[in-house]
Amino acid sequence: MDTHAVFTGPALAAPAVSSTRETLVHPLTILYVPNTTKEQSLNDIETTWQQLIDAVSAFETKSTHHERDHVVMKNCLARLNLVQPFDWMQWQELPLSEVDIERLDVHGCVRHITRLVRADRFCENLLAGWIQGGDFRRLCEAARRKAEGRRAPSLPKAA
Repeated sequence: MDTHAVFTGPALAAPAVSSTRETLVHPLTILYVPNTTKEQSLNDIETTWQQLIDAVSAFETKSTHHERDHVVMKNCLARLNLVQPFDWMQWQELPLSEVDIERLDVHGCVRHITRLVRADRFCENLLAGWIQGGDFRRLCEAARRKAEGRRAPSLPKAA
């Protein structure tokens, strides 16, 4: 079974009872297509990167946004591993406004993306402001280049 298979369809999750034990399988289990070739996986990832850039670019030009647009963008961010767990509130890096995006490594891009997405939950329209200013798109494009068109690697544990 290819452990790098990419999710290719809607989540097929449902609580299930084991026949040997009366325990529930986690209801958010996602089924992956095990026979996905690496070439198909790379094509799916490239498509996801393009969907993300297109969604963010569309946000830059729209004055109103629909929930569907948010869902597409957030799903792309998740599939590309661009929002990762780390203590973003304690992270001591300069704010994005004071950073040269081109000098960031892939982990720096991921940390800034994560910080903006997470902070938007506490400060409404924070992310929208960064998107409309074009910085979020530039940050996503830089992450794409630094990750060489692949999913972003996991952050080091010490982060």
